[in-house]
Amino acid sequence: MTGVEVSIPERRQYVRTLTTGWRFTIPTPIRQRRGWNEGSVLRVMASGPKLIFSDWEGSSEVADATAHPGTGYGEPVRNLAKLSGSSPDVHREKQMEASCYVGSGGKVVVPRELRKATGWAIGERLSIKEDEEGVSVAPCCPKKRCRSCGSTVGVREVIPNLYLCVACLEKYVSSDRDKHIAHEVRAGRQVPK
Repeated sequence: MTGVEVSIPERRQYVRTLTTGWRFTIPTPIRQRRGWNEGSVLRVMASGPKLIFSDWEGSSEVADATAHPGTGYGEPVRNLAKLSGSSPDVHREKQMEASCYVGSGGKVVVPRELRKATGWAIGERLSIKEDEEGVSVAPCCPKKRCRSCGSTVGVREVIPNLYLCVACLEKYVSSDRDKHIAHEVRAGRQVPK
């Protein structure tokens, strides 16, 4: 057929923050399109600094497994391997794979065994988008953000992996200098100008 245009809607990229407890929120439009609700079990695969979330196959068996006490966020694949009928060690070593659950409001906790593999840190800004593999979550935005106030303007690395903006660095230096001057005065020494 000629003259017929088919447009595929462009998938949005969402930005969320990795909060304390290693949590972030999967946006509502993505959860709705994929049919993920509170309690849905997701497969999580680590690929460098990126995590890929997808549906867990065999969901009826997984639903039975999640009804038992003691299951929760970050349940490793080695404990759920019987559901997929494969060896847990094969999954963990070759694919860095785990499972997790969608919590209230779409919150997801990054499985403990995948945290080191991603290299993420609390406060990291994450890009969330759908692609052919599933829902990809990867770091975005510059990491050079002031540790004290969160600003991205005039930020520099004062010691390895510690970034401060000029204003916060100035506050720290002036308070440190004030402490030094007070110590010198108490000791009866002359303070250099």
